[in-house]
Amino acid sequence: MSASIISTVLFALSFACLLGLLVRRRDRMAGEPNGGKKPPASTLAWWLTFVLVQAFLTVWSALGLVDAGTDVLLPEVVFAVAAGTLALWRESTIAWLDQTFPSQAGRALLHALLLVLAALLTDLTLEAPFNDWIGATAPFALMARYWLIECGLVLLAALAFYFLGQRHGAVAAITVPVAYLIGLAEYFVQVFKGAAILPSDVLSAGTAAAVSGGYDYTLTAGPIRGITYAILALACYAVLRPQESETVEAAKKTTAHMAKGHSPRALVANLGLGLALLACLVISVTVPSYINDFGVKIEYWYSQDSYRRQGFLPSFIAVAQDLPIPMPEGYDDQRADQLEGRLVEAWEADTTDGGSSSSYQAAHRQFAQEKPTIIVVQNETFSDLSLMKGLKAGYEGPQFFKHGLSDALAQGDLYMSALGGGTCNTEFSFLTGNSMSFIGAGKYPYTLYDLEGVPSIAQQLRDQGYKTTAMHPNLPTNWNRNILYPELGFQDFLSLDNAFQDAEEYHAGVSDAATYEQVLDLLATSDQPQFIWDVTMQNHSGYDIGNIPSEDQLDYQPAGVDSPDGNAQLNEYLACIQKSDEALEDFVGKLRELDRPVILVFYGDHQPSVTEDYNDAIFGKDEYPLTHVERLYHTQYVVWANYPVAGVKPSQEGQEDPDGRATSVNYLAALTLSLAGADLTPYQKAQLACGKDMPVVNLYGYQDVDGVWHPNSVSTDLASSESTTVAADQQSGPIVDPHGNSPQAQAAKQAYEDLAWLQYRNFAKRIQ
Repeated sequence: MSASIISTVLFALSFACLLGLLVRRRDRMAGEPNGGKKPPASTLAWWLTFVLVQAFLTVWSALGLVDAGTDVLLPEVVFAVAAGTLALWRESTIAWLDQTFPSQAGRALLHALLLVLAALLTDLTLEAPFNDWIGATAPFALMARYWLIECGLVLLAALAFYFLGQRHGAVAAITVPVAYLIGLAEYFVQVFKGAAILPSDVLSAGTAAAVSGGYDYTLTAGPIRGITYAILALACYAVLRPQESETVEAAKKTTAHMAKGHSPRALVANLGLGLALLACLVISVTVPSYINDFGVKIEYWYSQDSYRRQGFLPSFIAVAQDLPIPMPEGYDDQRADQLEGRLVEAWEADTTDGGSSSSYQAAHRQFAQEKPTIIVVQNETFSDLSLMKGLKAGYEGPQFFKHGLSDALAQGDLYMSALGGGTCNTEFSFLTGNSMSFIGAGKYPYTLYDLEGVPSIAQQLRDQGYKTTAMHPNLPTNWNRNILYPELGFQDFLSLDNAFQDAEEYHAGVSDAATYEQVLDLLATSDQPQFIWDVTMQNHSGYDIGNIPSEDQLDYQPAGVDSPDGNAQLNEYLACIQKSDEALEDFVGKLRELDRPVILVFYGDHQPSVTEDYNDAIFGKDEYPLTHVERLYHTQYVVWANYPVAGVKPSQEGQEDPDGRATSVNYLAALTLSLAGADLTPYQKAQLACGKDMPVVNLYGYQDVDGVWHPNSVSTDLASSESTTVAADQQSGPIVDPHGNSPQAQAAKQAYEDLAWLQYRNFAKRIQ
C-alpha cells in the first residue's frame, strides 16, 4: 500500500471520528434534563477547527501531496481526535478545572502554566515544518539561547492577545495558525529557493505567488509535525476562559458601570495590560540589536542554516535590522567627490584600456556615427555547469554559447550575488551599475527603495536619443517592474499582459525564442537606435514539472551522486539550457543578417539552487569555504556585435574561443559601453578605474588582477587566521587568499574601499 493511500485512510478515519463525536455529544445532551440543547457556539467553533484541519489533510493526501511515515502520521491523527473530544466536552473540562483550582491564585497559576505550554508548542509549530535540527542533541545545545529568545517573543504575543481578549484563549490562539503559516512558508521557500525567507521576500510576495505554479507543494514529515504541535497548542488555548462565576459577576458590574457611563475596571485592566505587553513585544523586537546584543549571526550564502540554528524569529529580526545600507567607515561627501574625480582622471588617462587608448578612441568615433542598437538578454538561470568537472557525467555545456561566438568583443565568467532566485538583484546591478556587496545581503532594491532619479543605462541611452524598451514575458507587477522600469528610464514595457498572450511556451513559461521574435519585430519597425532589455522566463524553476518534450530530454547521471530526484531535476534544467542555447544560435544568426549595427549582451542571472547539492557532492563541503561559495555565485556572459567594432582586434583564424575576461554584473554595462565606444558617465569611468585592480566583486568577496579571491566584510567568517593561500586549478575552483598580503591584493582592497565610497555617494544617498 502506497504512503499516499495510508495517509489518506488515516486522515479520513480521524475526520470521520470527529464527526461521530459530535453525533455522540448531541445524543448525550438529548438524554440530559435539558435535552435537545445544542452545544455552545464556542464549543462547536473549537471542534470545527480540528475537523477542518483533518478535512484539509484528507483532501491534500488524496491528491498525492502528503509524503510522511506512519511514525509522523499516527501522532497527528491521535492528537487531532483527542483535541476534538476535548473541544466537544470543553464545558465539562473547564468546570472540572474550576473545581480543582477554586481560588483566584490557583486559576491564575493554571492559566499561566497553560499559556507557557501553549507558547512552547506554538514555537515548535513554527520551527517543525522546516527545521530538521529540532530534537537533535548537539544542535539543540547550540540553539538553546536563541530558542529561549524565540519562545519569549511567542509568549509575549500570546499574553498580549490573551489579555486583550479578556483572558479567553480564543484570541491568544491566533498566534498558532500564524506561526504555522510562517513555518510552512519557510519550508517551501527552502525547498524551492534553497534559502530562507528574508524581509524583502515579504514585500515581494506577489511576485512569488505569480511564479509559484510550477512548484510541488507536498507536505512531508516536518509540516505534518508542525500541524501536530499546532493541534496541541490549540487544545491548551481551548480550555482558557475566566471562571463562570467571574464572568457572571463581571457582566453584572458591566451593566451597572455602563449605566453610569464608566468602563468596567476588569475590562480596562485587561486591555491596559494587553497593550502594555504589545508595547513590550515591539520594544523587544526593535530596541536590542539581535546581531550585537544577542549574537545572532546570519550566513547569507546559506541562510537556511542560520535559521535552523538560531530559530526563525531571531534570524528574521536580525536580517530586518540589517536592512539599512551602511555608511562606509570614515565616509565624507567632499572626499567622495574628490575620489571620483581622481578615478575619472585615471580612466581617461589610461592608454591601455581606458579613455586614451587607441581602441576606445576609434570605437568612440565609430559609435557616434553608427549609434548601434544595444540588446541585453538577461537569460533566466542560464549557466554552463560543465565547469563543475563536467558534473562528473561528461556534460560539456551549451555548445553554441561556448564555441559559436568566437568573434565576441568579450566573453567569460560573470559573478553576481544571487543563487536560485533573486533575479531582480542581478537585473538591478546591471541596469544601475551598483553592487549588492555595498547594499547588503537579504535586500531587494526593487522592493525596498524608490529608484526615481537613480542613474541607469536605460536613462543614459535614452538621453542620447535611444528608444528604450523593456520586456519580460510574465506579469508586469513582478518585482514592481511596472513601477520601476519607467523610473529607470524605459519608455515601453512589453509584458505578459500586452505582448506575450499567445506566445510559444517552453517549460516554465514563454520561450526564449518568442522573446527574440519580439526583439526582431522591434528592430523591423524602427530605424531609430534602440536599447532593448529582455528578461526571459523559460528556464525558471522548479525543475520537477516533467514537461520537457521527449526529444529534448537528457539523462546525465553524475558519478557518486545517489539522488534520483535530484538528477531528474538536474536533467530537466540542463534540457532547458540546451533549448536556450539553440534559441540563442538562431537569434544570433538572424542578427548577423541584419543590415544595421547591433550589439548583443547575453548572460545568465544566477545558477539554479539545485547546484548547491552537486557542488557539495562533487567538491566536498570541506574545501575552502569562499571557494565553495563563489563557485555557485557565477554564470557566464558574452558581449557580441554583428559589425566590426573599430579598435577591436579581430579574432585569429581558427580561434575557437575568445579570450576569457571575468567580471561581475555591476561592471557589465560600463564594460559594454566602453567596448562599443559609447560616452560614459563619471560614475562608470570611476567604476572601470576600480575594475583595473578589482575586476570582480559580489556579495561575498572580491577578486584581484591575478584572479585571487578575498573575503569582504559580509564573509569574514569564510576565512580564518590559520588559513593560507589556497591554490586551485580551473577544475577545483577559485583561488583564495584570506590574508591579502600581495601588492595585487592590497590594490584590490583599496579599489574595494573606493568603490564602496563611490556607490554610497551615487546610490545610497539618493534613496535613504
